[in-house]
Amino acid sequence: MRQPVRNKKGVKKKVSTTGSEKETVKYGVSKLEMYFAQNFLDNLGVDYIYEYEAKDIGRFYDFAVIATIPKTELIMEEKNGIKAVSQHRNSYRIKFLCEIDGGFWHGDPRVVDKRRVTNMQRRNHLIDKMKDEWCERHHMVLIRIWEYDIKNNANEVMEGLKKMIKKLDSGESVRYGMHRIGNKEDRKKTNKKSNVVIKKKKRYIL
Repeated sequence: MRQPVRNKKGVKKKVSTTGSEKETVKYGVSKLEMYFAQNFLDNLGVDYIYEYEAKDIGRFYDFAVIATIPKTELIMEEKNGIKAVSQHRNSYRIKFLCEIDGGFWHGDPRVVDKRRVTNMQRRNHLIDKMKDEWCERHHMVLIRIWEYDIKNNANEVMEGLKKMIKKLDSGESVRYGMHRIGNKEDRKKTNKKSNVVIKKKKRYIL
């Protein structure tokens, strides 16, 4: 998710690649986030908040999967085409937070050459680390999913989500902080020296 950047007066601004700034009320929804909500979270039948705000660090998490209080009617809201639970108008407990990481923007080693990391990617890494640490401090579980896995390893992603939900619902102990789900074998096949991804019989040079 692209995060808001604020000036000294607290006005949200969008920073373009040319360095110019333009005032904006909010950012448009990522098609990937909408796809994930419809094809994963909705299919799992879970209640979730879209764009969960962590006010003390001024950041948003893509989704927060929640456990609602029994016999409580949820107040819903729609943001950019995604219908979700309102963060500030309901009583709930957070099961886990979820971040959808774009391969290029967040530096998936299967997509980006580590030897050519941009300043934007370095900045996103620092923000991701800050958000991971925030979850640890607040005793929250954070699931991160690569765009590549959503598009190419949907079954592994769905199974990872199901396992996490099952663990949390059963009361099983789960480490606070960040968990990465998806196809671990794909990540192991990424050659760290040449950044070559091997998939079936094809070889992709990144």
